[in-house]
Amino acid sequence: MAMLATLLVASAPAATVNWVSYPLRPGETALLSGGGFSSSSKIELTASDGTKTAASALDVSESALKFTVPSSATGALDVSVDGSEPYPLNVPDVWWWQVRAPKGGV
Repeated sequence: MAMLATLLVASAPAATVNWVSYPLRPGETALLSGGGFSSSSKIELTASDGTKTAASALDVSESALKFTVPSSATGALDVSVDGSEPYPLNVPDVWWWQVRAPKGGV
């Protein structure tokens, strides 16, 4: 029974991030939406060159987290909480595109 409990704890899902407020500049407050957050959650920002920067949580609930973007974190970034999958920050988000109609109409 103890082994089963250990397996269940070890396989518990990490935090997930499914939305981030943006665009964000250094010194601004970011709001993340997702799940599995706690007051001890660790936030990591990764720049496109691989540089990693830690940030501290300001306000945390189970499904939302706020933090201040560090001064060293600029441009396009990936944000991860407690080892979650990286979520892109400050990158274009394409919502639509226009297809050019062929000559002579459709």
